[in-house]
Amino acid sequence: MLRVSKLTDYATVIMTVLADAADVLSAQDVAARARLELPTVSKLLKQLAHAGLVAEMTQHAPLLLLDEVVAHLDPGRRAALYDALTALDAQVWMTGADPAPFAAVASRAQIFDVSPGRVAPAQ
Repeated sequence: MLRVSKLTDYATVIMTVLADAADVLSAQDVAARARLELPTVSKLLKQLAHAGLVAEMTQHAPLLLLDEVVAHLDPGRRAALYDALTALDAQVWMTGADPAPFAAVASRAQIFDVSPGRVAPAQ
């Protein structure tokens, strides 16, 4: 079982639920599908909506930092998350110790290798 404990991780779960949905969902629907508390879901949906509004008004895409976000997602959920992140039209930085989960997004992303004192495009 995956235990989610950070708001960023909750937001990731919420975005995968939204990406999987065929119709518009209420906050209650998202909370039920994500198995999260409604106040947490409402708070995060407001923050995601605010980021979208800021991007629309300023013409500057928000920056989203996600640490080890795909490590425990199955390939289907990973693909849904990548689609949801692409739809945000934001600059997204994801980190991960294992490069394999990022292979599916390599065609639409820049991937870098990071080591002490060095950042270089992945080979």
